[in-house]
Amino acid sequence: MKRLFGIGSGMIGITYAVLIIRGIVRETLTISSGLLLTLIAVAAVLLLYGLTQWINHLLDKLYKKLLRMMK
Repeated sequence: MKRLFGIGSGMIGITYAVLIIRGIVRETLTISSGLLLTLIAVAAVLLLYGLTQWINHLLDKLYKKLLRMMK
């Protein structure tokens, strides 16, 4: 799951950087739009982190259930 989080965070970071650079080059980047892009990127990373933690929890729970059934 750490690999999934790393890949997803990297993709979000690259997309964030491209959008910021595009806004700077076109001179359309304002403080409010930069703030909005930053908040969206942070929210996406936090959502991805929560999703990976939830999947890990489910896998642990299923593994323990499987061990109990195998006894």
